[in-house]
Amino acid sequence: MIEQINNTTFEKILPCGEKVLIGNKLLPDFKPHLRMHRFRDENIYIDLSLSGVTEKTVPLIDGDKITWEGRDRHILMYPLAPDSQMELGGYEYEIILEKKPKTNQIIIDLQSQGLKFYYQPPLTQEEIEEGCIRPDNVVGGYAVYHATKGGMVTLQDAAKGITTGQGFFIYRPRIVDARGNWVWTQQFIDPILGKQIITIPQEFIDTATYPIRHIAGDTIGYTTIGGTSAVASANYVYGSGDAKTPSAGEGVSAHIYARTKNGGGNVQLALYDTSSPTEYLANSGSPSINVNDTARWWSENYSSPPTLAAVPYYVVFNRAIWQEPYFYYNDVGTNDRLWKAKAFGSWDATVVWSTSAQVREYSIYITYTPEGGGATIEGSASGSGIGLATSTGKLDVLASALGNGIGLAESSSYLEVLAQASGQGIGLATAQAILDVLAKADGSGIGLGTTEALIKVLAAAAASGEGLGAAEALLEVIAEAAGEGIGSGQGQSYIIVFGSGLGNGIGLGLATGYIPGVVVFGTASGSGVGIASTEALINVLASALGHGVGIASLEALSEVMAEAAGKGIGIALIDGQGWHSVTSEEYRRLIAPRFKV
Repeated sequence: MIEQINNTTFEKILPCGEKVLIGNKLLPDFKPHLRMHRFRDENIYIDLSLSGVTEKTVPLIDGDKITWEGRDRHILMYPLAPDSQMELGGYEYEIILEKKPKTNQIIIDLQSQGLKFYYQPPLTQEEIEEGCIRPDNVVGGYAVYHATKGGMVTLQDAAKGITTGQGFFIYRPRIVDARGNWVWTQQFIDPILGKQIITIPQEFIDTATYPIRHIAGDTIGYTTIGGTSAVASANYVYGSGDAKTPSAGEGVSAHIYARTKNGGGNVQLALYDTSSPTEYLANSGSPSINVNDTARWWSENYSSPPTLAAVPYYVVFNRAIWQEPYFYYNDVGTNDRLWKAKAFGSWDATVVWSTSAQVREYSIYITYTPEGGGATIEGSASGSGIGLATSTGKLDVLASALGNGIGLAESSSYLEVLAQASGQGIGLATAQAILDVLAKADGSGIGLGTTEALIKVLAAAAASGEGLGAAEALLEVIAEAAGEGIGSGQGQSYIIVFGSGLGNGIGLGLATGYIPGVVVFGTASGSGVGIASTEALINVLASALGHGVGIASLEALSEVMAEAAGKGIGIALIDGQGWHSVTSEEYRRLIAPRFKV
């Protein structure tokens, strides 16, 4: 089900474990904004929001579907079940136009982080004759990949879904009118400008029976599978022309997404370096992977693992003779794909590759273990248990606890740290170096995220918990608390600071450094307190609803805003000479001593 985070934001955790945020918690009103995270990473996402939305409206919730209703357009946002194209499911951003629009273009603000977008054009005649199949909704779509990883990945990255590197596929939108007439649209995505432009044929706009529905888009699939399939000739080696660079380590397993038309057959993967001629990496030829007529991921573990250096490798595959095999790919990359005639079952020591005038990223990858381990350290507990994970090396650390337990994750090196607790538990994440820190607690728990260096820090607590995010350096700090909790965001330098408290909680955003143009935001609803304070060049917003207090205080040049509703208090001060809804004496005597702002 959908979980409400605050008055303007909702959260959905998909079955695949990925998080989707609907709405924008930094805005005072609900807006049709969608943030889709990927690879279990707060820093990797796609943001979608219909451009030009100004209406203030209350969202309509029906199960997992959230509807925003404007004057002459509506937007429905809801999850999609897994299917043959989206093995991890997807999310729909469906736009409904109630009447003929002034223009045949729909403009969506599309922001992203940590991702690259690749347009999928129509197949060429050569590709059609080759036997390639590109579905209609893939033509004109965009394959979306991790910006830096994929193809050769650690076991930890593979566990997060970073395999081929593909994270999403944005399918070509289709418009349907009230009588069932439909037409494909054209879409253009510019991730630098942050725009997705969808163009509807003008003839359809002029003749359609309204309302018309953006019924098949924005359909964004969570998938690692290439959108196009092709038949690869037997006894030929194929691979992407773009090499992959791992850390030094040891190979673990080989993976390929494929199927046959009927029957079964064998495939093998291998690695070649990028020297001239390229040289085969000893032991990198995988055991034979038996594939049948079910399209899915197939894999085998290495029996004699190859030793990897931290140098680029081409990941290639070969197949034995069998009935019409289909391999999957996207048009992704910079260099033309590689091929070489070679009998199945062995590998040439050196190869001079032939190339085809096509860029292809095949749905294949190799997993490995980096030198020094690098495996995830994980501790978990349910019921009244305790989950503890600690590390002093370059590892991911995860600790979780359910029920009345405790989840603790601690590290003192370059890693991601995650701690979670639900029920009456405690979630703690702490780090001493350059990493992401996440702590989360639900129920009556405590969520704490703290760090000493260049890091994003997130701490969240729901119900009667406490959420604290603290940092001493150049980073984003977020803290949230719901119910009777406390949300605190504090920073000493160039930081985005956000503190939120819901119910009977306290929301505090505090900064004492130079943050030009950046928001320090404190909010509280119910009987809470919302405080935002800074001593530098910053926008400051404090808001309180119900019986709360809203305070915005500033010692320098910037915008200051304070709001209070119900029986609350709204205060905005600029160097003691600004505006406020209570006297300065009341502020100094009643409020400042209590909250030390």
